[in-house]
Amino acid sequence: MSDRIVDNPDLFWAKMRRNGECLEWQGDHTMRGYGVLRGPNRTRIYTHRHTYALHHGSVPSTAVVRHTCDNPPCCNPAHLIEGTQRENIHDAVHRGRLARGERSGTRVLTDDKAREIYARAARGESYRSIAADHGVSDVAVLQIAHGRAWGHVTGGTPLQTTRRLTETEQADIVSMFKQGFTFKQIRAHTGRSYVSIRHALKLHGIVLPPGRRSPTQKV
Repeated sequence: MSDRIVDNPDLFWAKMRRNGECLEWQGDHTMRGYGVLRGPNRTRIYTHRHTYALHHGSVPSTAVVRHTCDNPPCCNPAHLIEGTQRENIHDAVHRGRLARGERSGTRVLTDDKAREIYARAARGESYRSIAADHGVSDVAVLQIAHGRAWGHVTGGTPLQTTRRLTETEQADIVSMFKQGFTFKQIRAHTGRSYVSIRHALKLHGIVLPPGRRSPTQKV
């Protein structure tokens, strides 16, 4: 499927969701929130680089594509510029100090909303429902819950979601897995660990070999 998306701009843009001025990728993400695709021979393609290439031509391998909005899953061409790794590091350092949280003009969330998201995640609510209520992506909620975003207002301590799975959560996990969602995507939607996801599947008779995290993945 990823190969088809790479070759088909319509399929690519269909997997975006608007968040304020940003267009956020709704497929797979890295742990830092950057969207990824699988290209030919299972090569990793970052969605923001793919977006930039669609609008400006190929990107030199030595160059990086920077986000002016400081939002990793964003693929809005207007928010992407080509630069160097030195400039990218400079951005990360200075935006972290000068434009954190609600002081960044491109942010949809406020400090209070980030605190509310963190608190709801701590109570065990699903990332999907929290994201829907605040008009952000599941990944944005995961980043807050894991202390990788808005840590300056939440304290930055990663949440440990160790509560027992409800029957509804189990059913959601099994349903998503059978539809072809990967463990990473299920985790982003539910906020549950890989161990919890595997346990839910096992309770419903789906036992996977070690290392397998999707219905079609070859081990």
